[in-house]
Amino acid sequence: MVNGYLRFGDIPLRGCQLAEEEGKKEGEKLEFTPEGEALGYISLDQARVLALRYARDNTDFYGRRYADRELVWEELSAEESEDYYRVRLSYRPAWWFRGKPGVELFVIDKTGPVELRQILGEPKPALKSLAVLSGTAAVALVMMGILLAAGVFSSSTDDIVRVTMEPGAPITVVSSDGSVTIEADEGTAAVPTELSFRALSSSEIPVMPPRYKATQTAFNLTMESALLKPITIRVRLSAADATAAGGVESNLVLQHYQDAGRRWEALPTTVDFDASTARAQVDSLSVFALTVREPEPTPAPVLTLTPAPTASPTDRPSPTAIAASTPVPTPTATVAPAPTHPRPHRHQQIRRCPRQRRRPRHPPRRQYQHHRRLICWRPRSNPGAWVESA
Repeated sequence: MVNGYLRFGDIPLRGCQLAEEEGKKEGEKLEFTPEGEALGYISLDQARVLALRYARDNTDFYGRRYADRELVWEELSAEESEDYYRVRLSYRPAWWFRGKPGVELFVIDKTGPVELRQILGEPKPALKSLAVLSGTAAVALVMMGILLAAGVFSSSTDDIVRVTMEPGAPITVVSSDGSVTIEADEGTAAVPTELSFRALSSSEIPVMPPRYKATQTAFNLTMESALLKPITIRVRLSAADATAAGGVESNLVLQHYQDAGRRWEALPTTVDFDASTARAQVDSLSVFALTVREPEPTPAPVLTLTPAPTASPTDRPSPTAIAASTPVPTPTATVAPAPTHPRPHRHQQIRRCPRQRRRPRHPPRRQYQHHRRLICWRPRSNPGAWVESA
């Protein structure tokens, strides 16, 4: 430096030290591929922008309901691990939407590619007030709510989980309520494909085979391509499931519905009551259900009839002649004639009242008159009459 000016070629010492430190940092960030090319990492801010751009350019992942609508995204959180960035975004329709937005997760490698994209929850529109609706619409909404509560229709919006499966990375899919876990190893799919999980209601389950009863756990797994390796299905058991099985592990069976044969196939199931889990492996996807096998009916006791002993023939005694008895004449009883009462006297009269007296017809010729004495009796032939005589 001459007269306060820096000559060409002069470099301050502090500037040299900063240049060396920056060169070291860039050297630490750089890695090289087997071909000798430099491999650079992206920062956390770059991963956030990459997640927003990837979600905007791939709206088909949300399904037909939101594929053709204008959406708005918002960053919820961003975390950094040793090898990956985890970015959580919320999304919702841009116009005329009131409710809770959906949530999705991006797992981004530090070298740049998106390794995993998973929808944690779909947008939930808020119900309009019944006071704003017309009478017909209000009645229809109330009836729909009653049918949903009764289980006639199933609202499975909250029970759908979609995950993009990459050929070179293992994945784990967990249902929204945590009751079902699907684990797939690396190389399960040949190309990047989408694995979809949807819970089923009791009305959507096909008819179960005899001696099997479906529990509350039933779901449908679908994937665009075929499986190259079996996947593991792990189901969480409830207290009601253990009670229905009677505490016997072999009574709980995971079953797979075969669409081609329209029949259920019992899978080899490993049940652990201590961990409250049931686990099985499958090599194809469709409808699955956790079932309880009913105990075999106890056979009714067979009644054995014992034949009665046959009586052996015995010699019967010959009949003995009995002398006929001589008839003895029976005396005939003679009926005695009924006693007859004497005929009443000519001066006697039959009267109804025995106490009434009457004068004689002819007074006596004697000087002194005598009244005849009345004699009364009741004849047997006519007990109601009284006979009076002198």
